[in-house]
Amino acid sequence: MKLALFFTFGVSLKQWYDSGLLDREKLLYERLIDCGTVEKVFWLTYGTDDTRLAEKLKSQSKLHNSIEVVPMSFGFNSFGGKFAYSILLPLLKRKILKQADVLKTNQASGSWAAALAKKIYKRPLIFRTGYTWSRLKESQKTSKFKLWFIKAVEKFAYKNSDIAIITTETQAEYIAKKYSVEPDKIKIIPNYIDTNIFKPDDSAEKCSDKLIYIGRLSSEKNLFNLIAAASLCDKELDIYGSGSLEGELKSYAETMSCSVNFKGTVPNGQIPELLNRYQYFILASEAESMPKSLIEATACGLICIGTDVTGINEVITDGFNGYLADGTDAESIAEAIRRAFTADNSRIKANAVIGAKNKFSIDAVVNSYIKLIPKLIFCR
Repeated sequence: MKLALFFTFGVSLKQWYDSGLLDREKLLYERLIDCGTVEKVFWLTYGTDDTRLAEKLKSQSKLHNSIEVVPMSFGFNSFGGKFAYSILLPLLKRKILKQADVLKTNQASGSWAAALAKKIYKRPLIFRTGYTWSRLKESQKTSKFKLWFIKAVEKFAYKNSDIAIITTETQAEYIAKKYSVEPDKIKIIPNYIDTNIFKPDDSAEKCSDKLIYIGRLSSEKNLFNLIAAASLCDKELDIYGSGSLEGELKSYAETMSCSVNFKGTVPNGQIPELLNRYQYFILASEAESMPKSLIEATACGLICIGTDVTGINEVITDGFNGYLADGTDAESIAEAIRRAFTADNSRIKANAVIGAKNKFSIDAVVNSYIKLIPKLIFCR
């Protein structure tokens, strides 16, 4: 059985590699190949030079030989060109797509290429999204036209998919109602981590009085209130990540006289070691889907603090495996921080590690795909 994965619109293999995401993103497909569920995987990317990088990675044993990277055709490098390519992709890459038994998306953005390929080649389509694109953009006050386009993309993809894979119960309820998706077409498979790598290291020297945040520096992450909360508690905050708000956040931290250290981005392969240098992780977002950084932190046994919002509250149960703030304002977040720093957290830590292993391990997710994919082929 051969599977074709449509990359998120505009994303190349090089971007995965440079950002440190490759090791995490490739894991599912390599496991499906190794267990015999999938014979070959095609990655349809938006990089014109991705084949050369793929060959280099394979020569270094950093990419499975049964993953074939299918790069974007030359001449489409502008934004408009990439969009045109995404529409033409099912025809330009027809030799590859005719070989595929199953089609799959990585996110909603770019999913139209997969849905068009499904209509042309009559292959089953797995429409997988890590988050609901339209809900995220609504929270970011996106323009009406762009929001209309995004909702049209989601509607088109859900209408043409055989299975919709989403990460949370809340997402399942939303798409069932919003797009009239039948419940038996919805499969909840959470984001995964490799719990053989993300695990506690009790021998590591830890910062006992610091908070760590890992993620984008963007508006929905509520970082201004997080900085204010850290200031209220007189706690030092290390922020790892990048984004458009970095300059404003640095200025705000100075205004608040808060000790905030902006550490930049870290490759995914270094994150387990990084997390194990800390005892307290915080994610104070106003909205989330299924935050991987939070799952990784629970798996490493950190005491995790979050806001009681969708996505975060599907990972953390207050007082059981972490702490939830009652609101997203600075004082509510500060109160949750105080509770975490003054409690006996031995049970919280143990519950976090066990929960991550049982629900979010790559093994659990691979098993879900092993059960799902043969059914799609059988029902063709």
